[in-house]
Amino acid sequence: MNKKVAVYGWISTETGFDIKPGIKVQLGIIRDYCRNHNLEIYDEYVDEGADLDLFSRPSMSRLLADAEAGKFSRVIVYRTDMISHNSRALIQFGLETLVKYGVGLKSLMELYELNTMAGQMMFVTVATLVGGDPRQVQSDGPWEPLPDEVVLEFEKIQSELDAILPMAQLSQYVETGQDTEKYGV
Repeated sequence: MNKKVAVYGWISTETGFDIKPGIKVQLGIIRDYCRNHNLEIYDEYVDEGADLDLFSRPSMSRLLADAEAGKFSRVIVYRTDMISHNSRALIQFGLETLVKYGVGLKSLMELYELNTMAGQMMFVTVATLVGGDPRQVQSDGPWEPLPDEVVLEFEKIQSELDAILPMAQLSQYVETGQDTEKYGV
């Protein structure tokens, strides 16, 4: 089995989302994870500020070509919303594209992997509720904005999760004895 992995990082600079951590922190945590788990990084794919459609971003296009060519067995991301804020694009990326190529996906913050049915269910949940802006979730019909109260509830839950998730990450690094200060978590 190919133990090489791909690292993907993205941060939007135009959508108005205040997404943290930045690219350097994301990559640092992923590199440490790979080092601690004896995983060889095939390449790092970074689309900083590229607010294009997920599949039109330059590094994502290169990642997908390399995935199809079998150059790595898994993509590792810091957090699902560091792939896209669009739930539909996330699901297409994870469950249709990567699975078709036989490539796994691991999120360090949400702790799922696509190589199991439970991991796929967790991914869909995260992509739908946490990984994407609910205003991007659309039906097959014409797009209709969600009611303000739904968006406000989502933003409340998202801010609560943003406060909890770094603590979970900190706990993981404290347990493994890693230097947490360099990551700002």
